[in-house]
Amino acid sequence: MMTRADKVLLAVLACAALLASPVAAAHATRGGQAAYAVVAGPAGTKHLPLAEDGSYVVQGLRGRVVVAVEHGSVRITESTCRDQVCVHTKAASRPGEAIACVPNGVSVTVEGGARELDAVVR
Repeated sequence: MMTRADKVLLAVLACAALLASPVAAAHATRGGQAAYAVVAGPAGTKHLPLAEDGSYVVQGLRGRVVVAVEHGSVRITESTCRDQVCVHTKAASRPGEAIACVPNGVSVTVEGGARELDAVVR
């Protein structure tokens, strides 16, 4: 059985959740900065702007990995790994998306830009 204090607490939490969702949505869609790809590997980290097309070679643990930036997205086009999972992964263009070549120890993550919402709960 709920006491009066439980009901008040429940009402306060419901109001806080309703007030927080528009604030969170506005913060999530705000961006302003240009998106870029962070390529991390055994030799270090590179930041590649997604606005500039190009091809970059990264030395992995087992050989070279070629990362290509084309039309605002990034993908791995070549790798010396056996299964080629990273090569067959779709291109990443939205902040938070990532591609990894685990055998070579290379990862590519998109950062910056306007982050989109994963879901909206009502």
